Amino acid sequence: METNQEKSVRNILGSRSNVEIKVIPSYHCEMNCSYCYNKYLYNGYRPNYSKLINVVSEIILNNNFNVIIEIIGGEPLSSRNYPKTMKIIEYLPSLKKDVKLVLQTGSRDIKKLLTVIPRVDGLSYSVDLSLLPKAANIKNLEIIARQCEKYNTKLQIQTALTQGDDIESICRFIDLCVSYGVGWLGLGYTVYQRYTRKEMNAQIDIYCKTIKHSRNRPEITIGGAIIESAIDFLNGQTYSSCCMCGENSVTIQPDGSLSPSLYFEPSAFKSVDAFVKVKYRREEQLRKDHCLNCEIWDVCHGGCMGHTKFLTGDIYSYDKEFCYVLCGLIEKLKSVRTKSQAKQENLSL
Repeated sequence: METNQEKSVRNILGSRSNVEIKVIPSYHCEMNCSYCYNKYLYNGYRPNYSKLINVVSEIILNNNFNVIIEIIGGEPLSSRNYPKTMKIIEYLPSLKKDVKLVLQTGSRDIKKLLTVIPRVDGLSYSVDLSLLPKAANIKNLEIIARQCEKYNTKLQIQTALTQGDDIESICRFIDLCVSYGVGWLGLGYTVYQRYTRKEMNAQIDIYCKTIKHSRNRPEITIGGAIIESAIDFLNGQTYSSCCMCGENSVTIQPDGSLSPSLYFEPSAFKSVDAFVKVKYRREEQLRKDHCLNCEIWDVCHGGCMGHTKFLTGDIYSYDKEFCYVLCGLIEKLKSVRTKSQAKQENLSL
């Protein structure tokens, strides 16, 4: 019998060709990162592994879209989560041959990492430049990259930046990733913080210099929400929605409940359908108000609803920090492009 949760997913995602399902075995984590946005959810769910597996299985078996399962946390490879994570990795591919598995982890346990890499299609590994404990993960990067290459597992790196990370350190890290054959590196300042205008201006400058450096490194793609949105805009690319939560992406919580987004608990909305309706209503209101005639709308859509609620308390508002930094970065990149074009024209005279 089809469950209400699976029916909700079918209604919203049924017409999609590719869908990402984030699976959280547990919010347990032993790292205690200072910027973690979900540490307060640890006691909010009573893990129910059987229900979690049943819900994911129903979605996979009763829909025709291509599925990417991203196992996240908490920390999937923590001492408490590792057995559950391995069960998920071993079981889900048996349901459909084209199910893709991606593991998102910041674990320093190299033995577990080397064990799991041959069993997944992709590894999203957290390595920070200065923030502990994940700054220590740089020591594992070379051996992880070699293992991924050996088993044809796609490797991407996620890096949280701080105001203290200078452009020289960032560029050295990009070059290091290139030397190890990393194909994608996501860079971004930690969310669910409050930044001053001075801090956001400094971020704009760092993002601009990072993009400039990356143009000389075609072997690697530099991503992250701000960078990708800015580059997409300048290249004339758009998305029907820059936020895929509830549309191309849903989250299965540790107790098996279905959430439209990592940043909202299931109790915040009656269903995924209800979340998407609120999301569309918000976009409609923004297009009539703050975002009226905004040229970057197609790569922004008002920013993240969850982060907006954190900043303003109102999900119908817009993400003021995302808007300020993205608009500032695009203007700075436009200026750099104009100066470069003028220089080339002068050289040709």
